Amino acid sequence: MHVNTLIRSYRKKRGMTQESLASQLNVSAGAVSKWETGASLPDTELLIPLANALQVSLDELFGFSLSLSDEQLQTIKADIIASFEQGSFSDGLLLIERYIAEYPHSEALVYQAAHLIWTYSLLVPFESEEEVLIRREKAFELYEQLFDSDNELMRLNALYSGAVILMTANRLNELEDLLQKIPTADYDTFYMTLHVLEGKGEYLQARELSLAKLFSRTNELCSLLAITGRLYEQTEEPKQATVCFKLLEKLEGLFQLITPSVTEPRKIRRLIEAGDEIQAAAELKKHMLTLTEQSLNWKEHFLFSSIKLSAGDNEQRQIRKLYVQEMLAEFGDLEGCDAYEEAKKIVAAF
Repeated sequence: MHVNTLIRSYRKKRGMTQESLASQLNVSAGAVSKWETGASLPDTELLIPLANALQVSLDELFGFSLSLSDEQLQTIKADIIASFEQGSFSDGLLLIERYIAEYPHSEALVYQAAHLIWTYSLLVPFESEEEVLIRREKAFELYEQLFDSDNELMRLNALYSGAVILMTANRLNELEDLLQKIPTADYDTFYMTLHVLEGKGEYLQARELSLAKLFSRTNELCSLLAITGRLYEQTEEPKQATVCFKLLEKLEGLFQLITPSVTEPRKIRRLIEAGDEIQAAAELKKHMLTLTEQSLNWKEHFLFSSIKLSAGDNEQRQIRKLYVQEMLAEFGDLEGCDAYEEAKKIVAAF
């Protein structure tokens, strides 16, 4: 909105006539009329008295805003995208510079511009990887302007995006410093941290960090496969359920986790449902032997020997004892089978 329109709008909003406003400013009503028609502008020394008379700030008087509306931002974004796609990368950058110069206080514009530069650094044709890095450096410079923003979400998003750019550029020291400012509870910085450690030759620490993540993800994947398989069974889709449980069985075998198998009890239950109680009891006995003979000490594991659990060896043993007792009770309908009686003795000895 132009100044002349704003003067007229604010005057009417205050219930003032051109004459009353002119009287307060010691100018003629004709001068006010010219301001409102755009024929002339108020003299510089009249700007503050004019703003006071209209009860607005100078920013409001000139239609200046520290922020852009969502609609304005979307229009600018579309304009920049068109410049990148229909022109060249340089055209997009020049347009971004023009908009930022026009709206220097809009953090949302700076963030959007940085994101667009980063996105189109690969989408617009380039001659070398070095050219891509130079383009992304332009994005980083804009993100960097937001590293101290009072808007927490924008600040953290800018820090994270900046960290990703530093990682691709292999700027390890800067990346390490930036990671200290990003809360790991909200942002996954694991691979960036691993990249820093490996890049600085701290292989032992990087390895332990990687093993801890692998341990966590393996257990998580096993749980998800078990849950997904069970849900497929509930929705009567046995084919998909079988796929899930076969994958789970392979994972259990590959990683030899101390946590009890999910697939073995299921296998025993299926044998019972098929009427083969003798084979089911044999499988139960075999499983009880595995559970009671398996080491509960991670230090003996072929891969996860360095993993430390919150529960000690005695606690692990008590947990295992309760588990095998509950499993015997679960399959109490096998009572009377020779293998089941032998399984009871194995558990009692454990």
